[in-house]
Parts: sequence; structure tokens; C-alpha cells
Amino acid sequence: MSKRKTIAAILIVLFILNFPTLAINLDVEASLEELNKPKIGQTNSNGRIDDVDNENEVIDDVVDDVDNEDKVVDDDEKSKKPKVHPIQSFTLNISPDKPTYSQGEIVYLTGSIIDSGKTQPTNGTVSIQVLNPNGSTIHIASKTANSFGDFSDNFTLTDEATSGTYTVFVTLSLLGYQDSYHHATFTVGESLTPSIRISSLYVTDQSGENRSSFNPGETVIIRVVVQNGGAELEKGMIWVEVSTPDGVPIPPVFVETKIKRGEMVTVGVSTPLSDDADLGQYTANSYVSNKMISQGGKFLTKSKTIFELY
Repeated sequence: MSKRKTIAAILIVLFILNFPTLAINLDVEASLEELNKPKIGQTNSNGRIDDVDNENEVIDDVVDDVDNEDKVVDDDEKSKKPKVHPIQSFTLNISPDKPTYSQGEIVYLTGSIIDSGKTQPTNGTVSIQVLNPNGSTIHIASKTANSFGDFSDNFTLTDEATSGTYTVFVTLSLLGYQDSYHHATFTVGESLTPSIRISSLYVTDQSGENRSSFNPGETVIIRVVVQNGGAELEKGMIWVEVSTPDGVPIPPVFVETKIKRGEMVTVGVSTPLSDDADLGQYTANSYVSNKMISQGGKFLTKSKTIFELY
């Protein structure tokens, strides 16, 4: 056998001996390639791949599910945000224990909060600030109402406290509601200006009995108690305005009166309710001004209470 034929025979033998390994490697590579291919569908009973549209439908369903899940998350997030009522839903009051003090005395303040006449809010922050006649802050406090909606505070006037009218400002901040405000005044020593406060605002029937609810056709009496701890108020105007459950004000009524230093004045204003009056919660607001607003007067204090018609 020639040398060339011998080499060829050797190559053939080597190829035959290595063929199984080569075949296995090819099969493995083919399997890996198949695994790495993106599967566009499932194999049916005939061994054929389903239509690509079926896969697109699955993708669309997944996208819809994600969108729906996002919507649920958004709704959950919205539900976590406190709902803020469009109006001030609380009646807030504060009052000193007397209209006039001397230097060095303790001033006791009491207040109350009520929501729509039905519930007493708790955990609300009540911020109190007291200004002297010069407009300077002499006392700041932060309080929390108790389970009845009541709160209190006190502070001591210095021996050098300025004589005149002091103003107490109070603000209620409660999650889910707009802030509510109120203010009151008191005097220290001899004040050269009137120091007016509404010490009480309440509702009665014609017999004078305190009531918080009425029937259509009855007459409501709004009673206002005003104190003056300062100089005489020559032409004091005490106003009463009642608003319907829809917030529509009934024309206000006012009484003109002189309020001397240290004097307490009580007025009663009747409000007849028609037989077809709207049912619900009515609001009674009272104001005191130093003269007619149309003549340049200004309101010195205000207060608010509520009653029900059913």
C-alpha cells in the first residue's frame, strides 16, 4: 500500500472513532439553542406551535392586570389621604374666667369644641396665643381637648403687665378638617378702650327653656350674654344671624345698646320657623360691633352655636 493510501485509511478510522462524540456535541448545542429561543406559544397535539396572536392576547391580559393593580394601589393611596371637609365643621369657643384682671393675677382660660352638635373631637391640636395691648405675644400654649371636647389653660400676668385690652386667639387643627378659629378679650387694670366678649350664646324656646332641637312652626330664641371689661361702649351693636342647613343666611337682627365698664348685658332675638322650613342643622352667629358697619364700625367679638330642626 502506498504512503498516500495509508494516511487516508488512518484519517477514515479516526473519523469513525470520533463520530459518536461529535454527534453528541451537535445534539447538545441544538438543545441549548432550542432552550434559548423565546417561546411564542405552546405546542398543540399536532406538534405545531399555536398562533402568535394567542401570545399577544396573553401579554395584553397581563398588561391589563398590571393596570388594574396600579389602579387599586392608587385607590389605596387615595383612601389613606384624609378627606378635608370643604367648610369649617367645628364650633370653637374660648373664654377667660372673668373680664378684668389686675397685674400679677392668674388668667384661667376654658374652651370647647363641638362637631355638628353631635360629636366631640379629640386629639385635635388647640393653639393658644395671647397678645397684650401693644400687640406683643405674652403667652403661647398648645393643648389637646379631652373626650368631651373641652380644654383649658392658664398663665400668670407679670407685676408690670401693661394696662389695657388683651386678646386671646385660639386655633383648632384636626386631621381631615379645615382649621377653626376664635378669639376673646380681657382687660388688665384700667382700659381706655372697650373690652367686649360674648360670655354665653345659647338657644331657648319662648318659655325660656334651653333647647337644642325644634319642630317646624316653632319660634327659636337666640340669647346673647355680652360683658365689657374695658371702657364704656357708647353705641354697642349686638347682631344675631341664623343660617339654614344649606348655609343661606336669614336676614340678621341687631340691637343697639350702651354697655358700661364692668357691665353684663343679655339680649334675646326671636327667629320664627315656618311650617315648611328646611330640616337639618341651623347655625346661629352673634357679633358685637362698636357701631353700624355701614358707618365704619368694626366687629369686636363673635360667637357661634347650633340647633337642629326635625
